[in-house]
Amino acid sequence: MISFVTFFARDIERTADVYRLLGFEFVQEQHDSGPKHLAAINEGMVLEIYPGDDAVSPGTMLGVDVADLEDIRVRLLAAKVPSGEISVLGPACGAS
Repeated sequence: MISFVTFFARDIERTADVYRLLGFEFVQEQHDSGPKHLAAINEGMVLEIYPGDDAVSPGTMLGVDVADLEDIRVRLLAAKVPSGEISVLGPACGAS
């Protein structure tokens, strides 16, 4: 089970807007003298978005379970999330 994911984004608010549509609620955080960033907890998983380029893992994919897939798809497209960034997959590996 994934418990923590960190993304680096040039525009953290625009990136967070996509995940807000999926039910994540973000707060701004800053650890000591580190950069200000956004963090959300959703069903025990922490998602943080830091400013900057993703130098470690470009092309990262995150799976999120949603109650109404078609509604979320319409909302993402209405928010102008490029359709190439939206994938519809079946149940996660190991899901029953």
